[in-house]
Amino acid sequence: MLDEITSDINILSELIEKLTPPSLKHPMYAIMDTLLVAFGVAMAFRAYFFQPFKIPTGSMQPTLCGVHSEYVSPEQASFFDKTPVFKQLKWLITGATYRDVIADKTCRGHIYTDQRYPGFVIFKLGEQTFKIPQDSLERGEIEGLDNFHHMADNPNDSIKSLAAGVIENGTRLWSGYVHSGDQVFANRLAWNFFPPERDDTMIFTTSIPELELCIPSTKNNTFPFPFVVKDEPIQPGLMAGQHYIKRLVGKPNESISIADGRIVVNGEPVVGLPGMEKITKGENGYKPYRVISESNPGYNANGYLINPGDSIQLGDEYMALGDNTSNSYDSRFWGPVPRRAMVGPAAIVWWPFTGRWGFVQ
Repeated sequence: MLDEITSDINILSELIEKLTPPSLKHPMYAIMDTLLVAFGVAMAFRAYFFQPFKIPTGSMQPTLCGVHSEYVSPEQASFFDKTPVFKQLKWLITGATYRDVIADKTCRGHIYTDQRYPGFVIFKLGEQTFKIPQDSLERGEIEGLDNFHHMADNPNDSIKSLAAGVIENGTRLWSGYVHSGDQVFANRLAWNFFPPERDDTMIFTTSIPELELCIPSTKNNTFPFPFVVKDEPIQPGLMAGQHYIKRLVGKPNESISIADGRIVVNGEPVVGLPGMEKITKGENGYKPYRVISESNPGYNANGYLINPGDSIQLGDEYMALGDNTSNSYDSRFWGPVPRRAMVGPAAIVWWPFTGRWGFVQ
């Protein structure tokens, strides 16, 4: 009996092997398949649910902080600020890194801003290049600039020259903490079910790439594709391919103005909304809403809300203003945001682990 059972088992095993032949693929293929599936799920999650963004500038401070600085002299910096391992650990938790910028030789220096590095000014000192938070320059904390003079720049260039001069060897330009911008998740799903509402912290794109039919060309032996990608900014004055974060203060078909530090919609002041109310009250680091001539004296370029009494009529568009009304390049300057450029509300600050960590207010 046992021999018969053993024989049947062998026959069954041979049949199973014939029906399910072993895979000829290398085990690495299985790993690659798993990684590809995981990557696809992550990209789908990013595209349709929560997409990460970094706050680059201070236009939403103190609600959300971009790259900013805190001056600290070398004597005030601790052992942990200067020791590599502890320095990296502190950055991992708080997003703050101590820097001590010193010129190592006498040379000509050039200061400029580059749109690729928002929130920073770039110091080119001979062969050395340093990135220093722009707010430290605005506060007058950078040393060694007595012999610097202002430079003209090309208004159509992404690099804006600020000044140039000679830096002496050993000059300590700046020392202090560089705080990384807040990292947030945008809720891309929310506005598929509910329309954007006033007081939302909105994220939008500055351009929407589109395919455009063109006449094929064989110039330079390029393949004659009949389409090109057109990626123009949603408004003049904006750089294509960027994402901005502002507070939504105006909705489609409304007339928006600013009076007495408050947003006025169709002639009626907005009251009772927590985000906008804290700005209007001007407490805890906020300043009331102001038109351009009040927040940027001497401004003489084009804009929409330049002087008291000015208003803007929205179409199928949204009005976006920064919470840091004194230092925000927003809809007052370049106009409203089309509906199709809207991405979603900022939902959560997931890093660094500061007092702003958690749900966006």
